[in-house]
Amino acid sequence: MSERENKKACIGIDVSKGSSHFQAFYSAGVPASEPTYIEHTKRGFSHLYSIVSDLEKELGYAPYVIFENTGTYSKPVEVFCQRNNLRHYIIAPLLSAKMRKSEIRPTKTDKIDCATIANVYYLKRLRVAGKDNELYSELKYLCSYYNYITGIMVSMKVKYREYLDLVYPRIDTLFGVYTESFLKLMTRYPNPHKLNRKSKKDLASFFHKSDYCGLRKAERLAILVKSYFKETEIPVLENDILITLFSKHLKDLIKVMNENQEILDQIILLGMKTKEYPYLISIPGIQKNTAARIAAEIQGIERFESASKLCAYAGIDPTIHSSGKYDGQHLSITKK
Repeated sequence: MSERENKKACIGIDVSKGSSHFQAFYSAGVPASEPTYIEHTKRGFSHLYSIVSDLEKELGYAPYVIFENTGTYSKPVEVFCQRNNLRHYIIAPLLSAKMRKSEIRPTKTDKIDCATIANVYYLKRLRVAGKDNELYSELKYLCSYYNYITGIMVSMKVKYREYLDLVYPRIDTLFGVYTESFLKLMTRYPNPHKLNRKSKKDLASFFHKSDYCGLRKAERLAILVKSYFKETEIPVLENDILITLFSKHLKDLIKVMNENQEILDQIILLGMKTKEYPYLISIPGIQKNTAARIAAEIQGIERFESASKLCAYAGIDPTIHSSGKYDGQHLSITKK
């Protein structure tokens, strides 16, 4: 629920990498302490907790802790608040940026930002942060790692196609170069000269032993390979370094592809446990992968009071630009 009570004391924290500045306030614009620098260590957090305790003894209630969501940097502060049962607000950096621009002197410094972050608490309606749901937390980190691995995989696929064009030119016109049978063939025979020396019978036997490859299909693939070498001039020599590099890169690519699929399977299994998943999967065109990853990004539908706020969070709401009689239409989405 959004807090509607009279807002009183708080501690504004400007989070940085491995350290923070914080300042306590009795009310808006009335500081209770000077801006203080701490490192994200036991000693630093102990000092912050002592300020919280002193204010609680003085005022008779515990102050709120306010800080921006800066991902990795703000995670230690978030864990500190959770472990010590401190009520806290995690605000979007966009809110504090707007607050800073509205000030007379929109200067950004670590010390001034503590007051700016506190003013967001005093002037905006915020939602008290609770302990992260472990399911959504796991989903969030898995999706982040999945995107990272996918980026590596895409880059490696580009290099794979480059090596393939050099070692096996135009073979992509005959085979799907990412099919299981073709990848196994290339892993076994990265050297085209050795593959060319194999008989049609040996090739058919190789394909037949591959998963989901029947005898007739194996024979057709063997004929296709032999016809490829009849029509294609192989540009590399048998001991060319390109063949060694192609072989190594292909093995690394297959490992990354397998890891990528394993992570995606974990995301889908976790995504199925979220309350949003059944509704997402019911939408035409939304498959398991997409539904699970959207659920991970939403992080709990109850965070949004309306559909329009969810659209704004996704950055797909239209930009509004109007002045006087001018009313801008057909503008781009905000992407914020």
